[in-house]
Amino acid sequence: MRRKEHQIDVLEKLAGLEDATCDLYKAYAGRLADFERFWSDLAGDEATHAGWIRELKPLVGNGTLDFHEGRFRTKAIRNFTDYVNEEWATVQDQAIPLIKAVSIALDIERAFLEKRLFEVAEGDSLELERVLNKLAVATEEHRDMLQKVWGKHRELRH
Repeated sequence: MRRKEHQIDVLEKLAGLEDATCDLYKAYAGRLADFERFWSDLAGDEATHAGWIRELKPLVGNGTLDFHEGRFRTKAIRNFTDYVNEEWATVQDQAIPLIKAVSIALDIERAFLEKRLFEVAEGDSLELERVLNKLAVATEEHRDMLQKVWGKHRELRH
């Protein structure tokens, strides 16, 4: 696969991971009526994130955006997406307690940060930096919101 094609494929896989996360959060919204708005808002954000990533694809195509071949590991992205899709499938078949949904979502958001998917690297184009920085900030906000809900729910259980 040529460099540009590979980079476009990587960006689509990253956007697909955001789409899968969006779908999972929508499923939570459908299963957790008291928190429907919370999950729907998170899902909307994930859809926006996928759009930001997809906006980069034409820039790769016209040569104004380039990144190192090993910058993003496609196998890791694929495995992460498979995990999110498996969680989505589970929610289709059974009810899920709020604390479990929040814990899974918190793990997902933390993994985005811990795997450094959105970390800016030396040599990244300004446009890639801009999008990665927006994604990192948004993901940190999601993590913090989920942590707050998790903490509150845990306190109510004791």
